Amino acid sequence: MRPKSLILLGLALGCGLIASVGISQVMEARRGQQQAPTETQLVLVAMARIDRNTELSAENLRLDAIPVANVPPDALTNLEEVEGRRPSTVIYPGSIVLEPMLGTGEGIRASEQVPEGMRVVAVSVDNTSGAGLIRPGDRVDVQVYARKNQSIGIREAGTWNILQDVSVFAVDSMINDDETSEAMSAKTISLLVTPEQSARVILASEIGTIRLVMRGLKDKTAAEEFNIGIPDLLGDTEKLGEKEEDDNSGSALADFLNGQTDTPEPVTESEPQISLVPPGDNWQMRILTGMDVRVERFVDGEPLDYGAERNSGILPPVVDPTDDGLPQFEPASAGADDGPAIAPADDDSSKETEE
Repeated sequence: MRPKSLILLGLALGCGLIASVGISQVMEARRGQQQAPTETQLVLVAMARIDRNTELSAENLRLDAIPVANVPPDALTNLEEVEGRRPSTVIYPGSIVLEPMLGTGEGIRASEQVPEGMRVVAVSVDNTSGAGLIRPGDRVDVQVYARKNQSIGIREAGTWNILQDVSVFAVDSMINDDETSEAMSAKTISLLVTPEQSARVILASEIGTIRLVMRGLKDKTAAEEFNIGIPDLLGDTEKLGEKEEDDNSGSALADFLNGQTDTPEPVTESEPQISLVPPGDNWQMRILTGMDVRVERFVDGEPLDYGAERNSGILPPVVDPTDDGLPQFEPASAGADDGPAIAPADDDSSKETEE
């Protein structure tokens, strides 16, 4: 065998020996690490979701061993220390129970759950103003309706959106959201707000009626500030109190309601119409003979004999034919009691009167 070949063979054997020694050392080091026990510590872990103000016990907590390096400083390790206490926040399944999560006593106070710098303000509600569907933890917008009041600067009635995306702290005395409970008719809903927001809510409750509008939990969009008045509600073409005609309704109920809105015209007794004619064409003349009165009527200058009308005492006014048909009123003669007298139309009638 040539010397060159022997040299190459020796180098290959040497490299292989070195590689095998290195691999064996690495494998032994790994075996040593696996055999060395990992130091662990038992900590309390939530078995299921634990809501706020829920009593802690062995039914909802367990002890799990986790590496010491992963144990938080405030982790609780003894079940007896926490049994009977209540958390001030929600503890999710598999989470380590920490001391800051728990209240100071067996019955946690509501004030212990209020974050620093925040306030809780209560709002009176009913079935139409927010109660029923809203639960603790929901998000709402706060709106207020106020009537026109010039003394406090409200020029017209309307609705204002005063707060948006506000957290519901409690419904009546219920702070935790019990998903298994049925909807109830609440009287008050407490909101988690800033100090300035609490002042706005209190002022709004004094000048009008507050309505809580529920919004989606994941909806963080903020709407522009707005207020809605009666003109905005009715539109430009429709006025309050006006009734639109519906040609396609055809229902008896719609006709009845439309009839109720119409103001009925007052019914008045018909009075006899008096035909006004020119005084020069149609007129009448009363002729006095003693205590008798005879009426002569003329139409278009032609006499119409309606017979004599007799009367005594007071005589009605007559038309003097010499006065172009205009009525003349004269006081009664000395021989009459109260009635007016007529100047004779001619000499013959005058003589007849004297007789």
